[in-house]
Amino acid sequence: MIRLASIALVLAACSSRSFSSSDPVPSLTTSQQVELCEDFLDDICSGPLAQFCDDPCINTGCAPAADMGSIDTECDGVSAGMVDDCAAAGTFDVCAAGGGCMFDALEAICP
Repeated sequence: MIRLASIALVLAACSSRSFSSSDPVPSLTTSQQVELCEDFLDDICSGPLAQFCDDPCINTGCAPAADMGSIDTECDGVSAGMVDDCAAAGTFDVCAAGGGCMFDALEAICP
């Protein structure tokens, strides 16, 4: 039992972020927003909504979206976990709950 708990702890430490899924996206630092955005794109670009990633601007847009404040603006009232849920599900229903704000933040800098 102790060995199983140790393995779980090591796995959690390897994949941990410096922020929590309950943190509001606008409260994240710029580098944390970039990390969240890049994780979002990793999931979206390999799932059913992969066509969103056909635009090269989108694929390189996380840093500019964070730097220019579009992530703050578009993800106001949204938690990091909601963005993760949207990316993992890749469905309108889940993304409409708020996590789809990352689509809007990227599109704001990639007209």
